[in-house]
Amino acid sequence: MVKSLKYAAKDALDVIDGPLTNELGIHRFDVKTRTKAHLFAVNGPLGRQFGIVLGDRDVTTGKHRAQQTRILLERCQVPNLEGIALMDESYNGSRIKTGSDCKIAAPNQISLLVADESALKRLLKWYANCG
Repeated sequence: MVKSLKYAAKDALDVIDGPLTNELGIHRFDVKTRTKAHLFAVNGPLGRQFGIVLGDRDVTTGKHRAQQTRILLERCQVPNLEGIALMDESYNGSRIKTGSDCKIAAPNQISLLVADESALKRLLKWYANCG
């Protein structure tokens, strides 16, 4: 069970854009100023896709308000990882649902909440090396 789900999405985005980018060959499909959801791929632009839901961006500060980290993956069998909680509902924001370059629209989506930075790293490292 996930102890706390208060890992801010902005903090997770900093980790994805920072130390994990080179380590996992993360390709960013969206500009950093995009609101709501961002799309990425591990192992280069043709690798498995994932997304992060950021919610609306505060235009006065430029920061995203989401106080939870929701990660979207291509449908797969996610192992039992500490700090990860499977969500029942898919995310259907316009970037994910209608993006022509997006492979994680429902029903080809697993939606997860991530408790902290170590859980995020564990999840994305597993994802980059599975299937």
